[in-house]
Amino acid sequence: MKCHSCFLHLKKWAALLLLVHVLLACGYRKRGDAPPLDEFYFPTGISVHPSGRYLYVASTNWDSRYHAGQLSVVDLELALNQADLNADPYSKRAIIGAKKISSFAGFSTLSSRYSKLYVPTRENPTLHLFDLSADGAQVSCGEPPYIDSTDCDSAHSIHLVGSLFSDKTPKSALHDAYQGLIFNSQTHTQQEFFLLSHLYSGALSMFNVTPGAPMNPSGFKPQSLIGLPVDATTSVALVNTQSHRQFIYTAATLLQNGTQSITTTSSLFFFEDTQLLNQTGAQGTIMLPAEYNAGRINALLAHQAQQRLFVMLRQPDAILVIDTQDTPNGVPKNQLVQSFALERNPSVMTLVRNHFGQEFIYVASFDENSIQIIDAQYFNRVGRIYIDDAGPYGIESFDYQGKTLVAVSLFKNDQVVIIDASSADPTKHQVISAIGTPVSKKKITR
Repeated sequence: MKCHSCFLHLKKWAALLLLVHVLLACGYRKRGDAPPLDEFYFPTGISVHPSGRYLYVASTNWDSRYHAGQLSVVDLELALNQADLNADPYSKRAIIGAKKISSFAGFSTLSSRYSKLYVPTRENPTLHLFDLSADGAQVSCGEPPYIDSTDCDSAHSIHLVGSLFSDKTPKSALHDAYQGLIFNSQTHTQQEFFLLSHLYSGALSMFNVTPGAPMNPSGFKPQSLIGLPVDATTSVALVNTQSHRQFIYTAATLLQNGTQSITTTSSLFFFEDTQLLNQTGAQGTIMLPAEYNAGRINALLAHQAQQRLFVMLRQPDAILVIDTQDTPNGVPKNQLVQSFALERNPSVMTLVRNHFGQEFIYVASFDENSIQIIDAQYFNRVGRIYIDDAGPYGIESFDYQGKTLVAVSLFKNDQVVIIDASSADPTKHQVISAIGTPVSKKKITR
């Protein structure tokens, strides 16, 4: 009886060991493991160093497989001049550095002097600050407080809680940090501010990030919290007028509970920079036409030379063109002058200028796994790039080695692709490099 009992125990242990072996073979990792330093994992935001050589890519750790997200540095010289694709087929050696951050990163933002990078995250809502080396090849954020935490110390990260601005502010006011904007105040000489939208709180938070300015112990000086009479703020954009005034636009959504469903109403709020700094309220509101105001505004893009603001909507899927030219009193016209239908569920966009003087709007469609190429002058679709089952998410255009390039993060495929947009013929724009191991080649299940 004893031996039989031992045999049963051995069978149970053997089964358990087999299960562990199978889970490890399938790529299972416990929540406490660190993310691989030479991989992306659900990448989102991309920023590009002004030299064009280095990319900064945030990985979200969307399914919480690891204990943290990550900010990776990519050397494009290594990625584009790959000597031996057989030895490094996914250009992993181009990922030259990585720092752990909190999970669920939004879009990163470079400072005006390109010496700092700001990365908001939504897990334990945090704003991370990275110092960039002079050439942009290295990022640092102090010494981590303890092993298995993020790699940033308290001088380089600030927890986004309402009490930063007022003890009466609800704790949830600063959750879901999403997209940032850097601007230099024209009235507060030489001062630089970072404005941050929050997806589900209807607020904008603002920080004084002027180098050398008096800072609080966390390395940032909270300036103000701007509450709006809405439920969500998404994208933000800066418009400089011909009369040398600055206006900040933010996309806002109001949700109303109906008897059968929730009704969405989208609009734009705009502030002069002095109004944000003095907390005197918005300059005004731009209400969208009835056929568009039920859509969610996913992205804003300011075209300073044309004095236009591009507003990208989802459901209905379209780009609206707002005229932001000066009126006699110095305030932008803010008139809708054009609209253009897009493919299903567009997510982000960027303006691409090539060396022929042409301008295109690259629109990433997450669900369609495509990049739509729109002529920015005549507003007709002139090209399309399909990327199978990739989920394009972040997108940035830049110049490097005499070429016009576009970097796109692929949320569903754990990669960043580089598109050569140099050709005057947009149908010849194509992917020339894919960085990171695709999901199909990883020993993981999703």
